[in-house]
Amino acid sequence: MRWHSMKDRQMAVVYDGADGTGSSYSNIKGWGIKEVPYMWDVRFDDCISSFKWNSIVPKKEIIEPFNVMASNSSNAFGLTAVNEGVNNSSEVQAISVSLNNSTAQTTTVETSDQHVVGVSASFTQTASAGVEGVASTSTSWTVAVNYSYTRTDTRSTSETKTIDLNITQAVNAPARTRYKATLLVTIGRLPATEYITTAQRWYSEPVTGGVIDPSNNNWYKRTEDVRINISGSLACTTNVNIQATPL
Repeated sequence: MRWHSMKDRQMAVVYDGADGTGSSYSNIKGWGIKEVPYMWDVRFDDCISSFKWNSIVPKKEIIEPFNVMASNSSNAFGLTAVNEGVNNSSEVQAISVSLNNSTAQTTTVETSDQHVVGVSASFTQTASAGVEGVASTSTSWTVAVNYSYTRTDTRSTSETKTIDLNITQAVNAPARTRYKATLLVTIGRLPATEYITTAQRWYSEPVTGGVIDPSNNNWYKRTEDVRINISGSLACTTNVNIQATPL
């Protein structure tokens, strides 16, 4: 019996009972040996009546976060917030303008890993510092992905979520002026794109390329590519402008 085409992280068990009971042979794996020339050598000759597939899942997993940036294209749209007031003092006054929105940003994160039964992702915003008067910054997002391998009644390899947008920008109001500070946040599109990152995974089985890790229960550790598809809309730029007229 041969299983050369079996994919890594796959296993199978054959039984001599039609209902998956009785004697079994389970050394059919995507790593190690790829065939048994004579099944009588394993006392299983001409008696296979049923089989089942299994998959090996990591005992521990660390997926490397990665960055994404939305596109400021023609179908982008803007959100604004305004802070108006008067600076009666003879000194420059630091003010801030804030924008909060819980509906404009949506993302869908999807994996094609057939071993996964659930996926979740978190998005953390980062932006470069602005300058006094007019501050325009580009915004990128760090994505952290987590997989679930615990079998449940439902299986989902994608997650769609809204992401709260909370941005505060500081700007200086000139002395003795009436000011109007406007914050513009551009929501750009994330076209469906595949992102590739890596994961460190630890297995209880000696998978191909795995190295024993004494610091983690002597599990077999290896680094693997992880492919994630992301689409949706996220903030891509922020711009704060202040207009001031003398009192």
